[in-house]
Amino acid sequence: MKCKRSVLPALVSVLVYSTCTAPAWSGSADRHVAQTELSLAFGCHVFNETSPAIPEAMIDVPVTIALTYHLTRIWGIEGEFSWIQPIEQSIEIVGSGVVDKKSPDIMSYQVCVLAMLPITDSAWSPFAVAGAGAITFLSNDDANRQPILTDTQTMPAINLGVGTTYRVSPHWAVRVDVREYVAFPADDAEGFSTGSESDSIWMERGSVGAVYRF
Repeated sequence: MKCKRSVLPALVSVLVYSTCTAPAWSGSADRHVAQTELSLAFGCHVFNETSPAIPEAMIDVPVTIALTYHLTRIWGIEGEFSWIQPIEQSIEIVGSGVVDKKSPDIMSYQVCVLAMLPITDSAWSPFAVAGAGAITFLSNDDANRQPILTDTQTMPAINLGVGTTYRVSPHWAVRVDVREYVAFPADDAEGFSTGSESDSIWMERGSVGAVYRF
């Protein structure tokens, strides 16, 4: 997990840098500042190897909707919901060889804080983001699921990331972001624990979507 843990300090550094280097809030001086944004994005969601739930990295497709409210030119808050759709793929399981498996259906809900880096007279709006919430793995006991769950499992989760929007009109923009998620299953969580211990679940998500600004 050392390589994944090294990602967190880097993302925190970006968050601090964007806050410290951004100019002060200038109110209505920037005619492109919008208080509320609604976005819809698609992308790629990667589960890293996690014993015993994920024996090999697995890729899914997330659909994410987010509502963002800008408190100032720098700071904003965001509520995000993702439905992560599984894709069947070939993975290697000890004792079973190479088999076709897919993850359970997953829902993620996060409340985040955004730190914007305002760039005067530019269509670009870079940002750093951090948040917390929960991730739910829906029950599914089909033989092609990994892990097989007879009960839905919900666990706390956090996320850190960076991204940017690019304004294409006064109301529309394109948004790109990359996130690192970490979920924390209970020590007795079905499918995610061995004995009385469980490992954190590390995940990455890259997404591209459209933004409507009110």
